[in-house]
Amino acid sequence: MNRQQIRELTDAMYPEVVRIRRHFHENAEVSEHEYETCQFILDYLAERNIECRRIAGTGVVATVYGNGSNRTIGIRADIDALPVTEKTGLPFASKRPGSMHACGHDMNAATLLGAAAVLNQVRDQLNGNVKFFFQPAEETIGGAERMIQGGCLENPKVDVGLALHMDAVKPVGTVTFRYGPMYASTTDFKIHVKGKSSHGAHPEMGADAIIMAGNLVSAFQTIISRNMDPTDPLVITIGTIHGGTAENIVTGQVDMTGTLRSLNLEHRDFAKKRMV
Repeated sequence: MNRQQIRELTDAMYPEVVRIRRHFHENAEVSEHEYETCQFILDYLAERNIECRRIAGTGVVATVYGNGSNRTIGIRADIDALPVTEKTGLPFASKRPGSMHACGHDMNAATLLGAAAVLNQVRDQLNGNVKFFFQPAEETIGGAERMIQGGCLENPKVDVGLALHMDAVKPVGTVTFRYGPMYASTTDFKIHVKGKSSHGAHPEMGADAIIMAGNLVSAFQTIISRNMDPTDPLVITIGTIHGGTAENIVTGQVDMTGTLRSLNLEHRDFAKKRMV
């Protein structure tokens, strides 16, 4: 394949990718509600005669068939937004309160559409096939598993998988990679702390759920600082904590939510066991 040809096609495609990205950003849809995003992707691919189908509810799988080898490369991007209200003031800011592409999935999806369009133009030069996975619900239930169950890796069978993610701290045009895991697994959790309410003047008659919750927050950090290899990162974050009804009442109930992230699945399982 002629690299110069690919570069020229990619450069020509750039303004279109910017347009698509801004469209996705302006019309952000959260996990499991990516209906318009899904339809836009299907329509865009169909207009270019690229074989595509809906999968896993609001996901899309597409294939560009090359010549020669039957080997197939899969390229994946996520398409869902976060439940955030955008306040950037950008001309293409999200029109949907409570839904924003704050994690770069709009760029991921637009880039993958651009790659599909470019590779489709040189399909006769491809020594194999390329499949494109537009994954829904990455931020919540993990739409990848549903796509796999729906057969996205088969017919033709995928031999190698590729993906990328945006990083706002890297200079524009920079691509970074490493051997081994690069992004952590995510395990979200909810904790319900049950105590016993009483008047603040008589704490001995109650069981303070706020004290219990505070101890849990501190204890979780010792799972990392005193049980894990400091060169092998693991993070436990308490993102929300809610409890109490008045300044003079011992709280009987506290609810917390958080996330556990690790590059090592064995360490993730260890931390989960220690937390419970």
